[in-house]
Amino acid sequence: MIDDETGLCEGCGRTRHEIAIWARMSEKERRTIMAGLQARMRKAFLGDEPAKTPQPGKTRRDG
Repeated sequence: MIDDETGLCEGCGRTRHEIAIWARMSEKERRTIMAGLQARMRKAFLGDEPAKTPQPGKTRRDG
C-alpha cells in the first residue's frame, strides 16, 4: 500500500515509479535503491534523521 503523505510503499519503502520500473532496472540500480530503503523508511515513517558525521577538525562543545 502506498502511503498518501510520503508516496512510499509502507511495506518496502519504494516509490510508485521505482515499483513500476523495477523489472527493467539493472542489478546495480536495484541494489542502490535497496541500500537506502531502511533509512528512507525510518525518516519517512518514524521521523528519524540519519546520524551526522562530524567534520574533520571540528569539535562539539557542550555548554
